[in-house]
Amino acid sequence: MLTRLSGSILLPLALAFVTSAAVGGPQENAVGSTVNDRVLKRAVRDMCNKDIAMLGEASHGDAQTEAFKIQLIERLVAQCGYNALLFEASFAEFIPLGRAQRNGVPVTEERIASAIGGLWKFDREFQPLLPFLAEMVNRKKLFVGGIDHQIGGLGQDYANAGAVAELTADLPQEVADGCGRLVRDHLYKGFSADRTSETRRCIASIKAVLDAGEGIENAEKRMLLANLDVALTSDFSAHRSAHIATRDRQMYANFQWLKQRLKPDSKIMIWSATVHIADGADEATNFSGVANLGHYIKRDYGKRAFALGFSALAGTRRSGRESLRLPEAPGNSLEMCALQNSSFDRQYLDKRQLRKIGEAPSAAFGNGFRQAAWWQRLDALVVFLEERAAQPVQSGR
Repeated sequence: MLTRLSGSILLPLALAFVTSAAVGGPQENAVGSTVNDRVLKRAVRDMCNKDIAMLGEASHGDAQTEAFKIQLIERLVAQCGYNALLFEASFAEFIPLGRAQRNGVPVTEERIASAIGGLWKFDREFQPLLPFLAEMVNRKKLFVGGIDHQIGGLGQDYANAGAVAELTADLPQEVADGCGRLVRDHLYKGFSADRTSETRRCIASIKAVLDAGEGIENAEKRMLLANLDVALTSDFSAHRSAHIATRDRQMYANFQWLKQRLKPDSKIMIWSATVHIADGADEATNFSGVANLGHYIKRDYGKRAFALGFSALAGTRRSGRESLRLPEAPGNSLEMCALQNSSFDRQYLDKRQLRKIGEAPSAAFGNGFRQAAWWQRLDALVVFLEERAAQPVQSGR
């Protein structure tokens, strides 16, 4: 691992880590476990009395981050009473799971994995979370849901077809067929402004039927329709900042809707990219001036909400099916400041420590180092000596 670290500025740090960790065997594992436990305990302590714990990741498919977040989630549930976990994943695909849980129908790991989607379900490091979620859901100890309006996820049959079929079941056949065709065209051909008028007529027809109904499933259908409306009328390929703003606004609407349907004293975890859960992410590409999910949550919940980010001094991150190496960290980077006087392979920086370091470049927002006042963006940051791209499972779910 350490032979990959380059540059004279990294040599003292590498030597310090080798001194403490290169002994090998059980002692090395014990040291690593103790360090990880220490960092986990600090994170749990800071989040335990909060109502909302937002768990970020610099990019999707960061193996060290995924493994840490899974252990953190298990502790937050067991020790702090958190009883809901929402993913940056399909709002619609989780609706049937909620219905199953409400009706006492057992939910399988495979069904949960399908709803979570391809960003994580194929990662080997993510697999330990699935049996835990299935057990907690089936024991009614945990609610799981999604907050993303987007459709088109691999194997997500309800979000991609079942939802619109359900929404149009009481419409004239010709109208229902037209709505179904609009969704298929969006999935296979992408956004087109030429379909806007027809899309508006479809949405209005469904809404007229739903306005006459009541009950929890009718409320679910109304929210499904709101998400479908945003999905079909958003052009992800152009006006990127505008699309991100629309997406995060809808994610917050979905969060609020789900929260209102939980017990009043519920404690909620959110699994998402750090650019979405930070209190603003102006430094990130296409996020300048965007009110993101974390901004809305911090605005409305203040200190009751906690945002945890992750970063690394070196290593690899996933890009599609390939791995990208992180660029060499600047000497004044937040990651260097966190690790240069440490013999450990990870550190936890709380808001006070982030403020003490001051404005600094960090890779907390992805595959590149960006200057920011990080204490204004995050409540804490876990810094790894080295991140690595998640590995695929041997056989996809």
